[in-house]
Amino acid sequence: MGWIRRAAAALPLVVLFALPTNAQGVTDPRQWVEGALKVYMERRGSGLYDLLMKDTAIGHQSPKILEKNRSKIESEFDAMGVPHSTEFVNESDLGPSLKKVRYLIKYRRLPLLVEFTFYKFDRTWDVVHFAYEAGDDVWNKIGRTN
Repeated sequence: MGWIRRAAAALPLVVLFALPTNAQGVTDPRQWVEGALKVYMERRGSGLYDLLMKDTAIGHQSPKILEKNRSKIESEFDAMGVPHSTEFVNESDLGPSLKKVRYLIKYRRLPLLVEFTFYKFDRTWDVVHFAYEAGDDVWNKIGRTN
């Protein structure tokens, strides 16, 4: 399932979902991710794209890149089928100012691993990277701590 990895690689380093609350300046990254995934579960692929564009750094700094990848993101997530549930995988600190939060989106045939990287400046966290993987790549990624 390297096609999903390639699609995620096409997105620049600064990205992510914007919830009904702004994705920039959050105090609890895991809580924000849970809210973003709840929106995805309700609205599916287009909801994902809308979240990526709304209040995030990529939506403001690189909207043309995201727009270029809109159909790819939506079609790849939709190709997975109907999402059943989400499951927390792990949260890892990559230093005092970087944190990764990983969740599985569970589908009938395969899980989809989503990974959000947050950067802390001053006292709040901002989403700076978003990636997703399916198939064998999920098992490899979960096996790594970073």
